[in-house]
Amino acid sequence: MRLPLATAALVISVIAGYLLLSGGNFYIPDAELRAAALRVSSQPIGVLTHLFTHVGILHLLGNLVPLAAFGWVAETRLRRGDVITVFLCAGMVSAALFSIFNPSFLLVGASAGVVGLMGAAVVARPKLSCVALAAVPLLLALVLFPLASAAVELQQTQLAETQQGLQWNYSQLIAQNRTEEASQVNVSIAQVNQTLGVSVEGRAREQKTPTDFSVHLYGALFGVLYVFFVRPKAFRNGVKEFEDLGKNVFETVTSFSGGRGSRNIKRRRH
Repeated sequence: MRLPLATAALVISVIAGYLLLSGGNFYIPDAELRAAALRVSSQPIGVLTHLFTHVGILHLLGNLVPLAAFGWVAETRLRRGDVITVFLCAGMVSAALFSIFNPSFLLVGASAGVVGLMGAAVVARPKLSCVALAAVPLLLALVLFPLASAAVELQQTQLAETQQGLQWNYSQLIAQNRTEEASQVNVSIAQVNQTLGVSVEGRAREQKTPTDFSVHLYGALFGVLYVFFVRPKAFRNGVKEFEDLGKNVFETVTSFSGGRGSRNIKRRRH
């Protein structure tokens, strides 16, 4: 099986975009977030940049994990160029359609592109997609989201403690008339305050930012149609897999039901 290089490139790009805007922190400052978001009436370049911008660390993880999973599934049957094309085009087309009907809203996140890959993966490789559909939500809900939330809590606690320590140090230096050293400590206090403020603001923003269903629907539809028209052989193989999967499920259910019926008959005879 070939390496999923296209998927890896997309994952790295999304992470790099987030780190670039956040300065390596858990959250992106509000000004940078708004500058990279999509609002079709005022900043059309956001049709691309919004794909690499997220409201917070949970939002980022919620897109990165399915991107990695379904990108890899799609790449087992489609070409690498197809994976990149579906992600970018599904994301941009869906975002443009959403913004046309909702011109006053800001849009951020890679989810439309990710859902485009999900749609492409499901119709091209349904068996592996079913595994991913089951595994991804469990991994996020039971492992990654709790770990990320705990990491944010820990960082905010450490920043608050650092802030208190610096303020005490600053007051001591002022009392000793060591103004030059106090000035340096004051710069550090300002930096810690800024980082803590961005974290608190970003966490609150992430909790109240809504998710739109329509933009995801556009993305999924784009992914399905792309495979149907551009890679018809992969689509036919996917349909065959669907049929085989349906037969397997039917046989399993029938066998289970038949087995239960036989046991019930034996019990009655006994």
